[in-house]
Amino acid sequence: MPFRFLYHKDLQNVETTDDTIIESFGMELHAKGTQADYGVKQIVRRYVEENRVVIVWRSYIDPVSFAGKPVYGAQFQEKGYLVVRRPRAMSTRFALLQTCYLISPALPIRSLSDERSVTDD
Repeated sequence: MPFRFLYHKDLQNVETTDDTIIESFGMELHAKGTQADYGVKQIVRRYVEENRVVIVWRSYIDPVSFAGKPVYGAQFQEKGYLVVRRPRAMSTRFALLQTCYLISPALPIRSLSDERSVTDD
């Protein structure tokens, strides 16, 4: 398995309540000798119900650099959730974890300032 290392850096802005976190931060990923830097803005919310806990989030990810070179014109949106609950047929010592991640490319809003970036006219 290749070496991978990921960590958050440069925490810029955090707002929290009992069930919600809104934050902006930098993220750095090292894999197979290459480094990538990202800027991330996200909101995370927790819902506590009688038989489960649900955590949902939405993130906007801006690649800043890849292999030491700047990256422009790319952005990703991430949506996801985690559900933690006790399985019905097992001991109460266990928990069932269900997760879903959806990551899709998106056109950054800043690139829309030039009309030709969309129409090429």
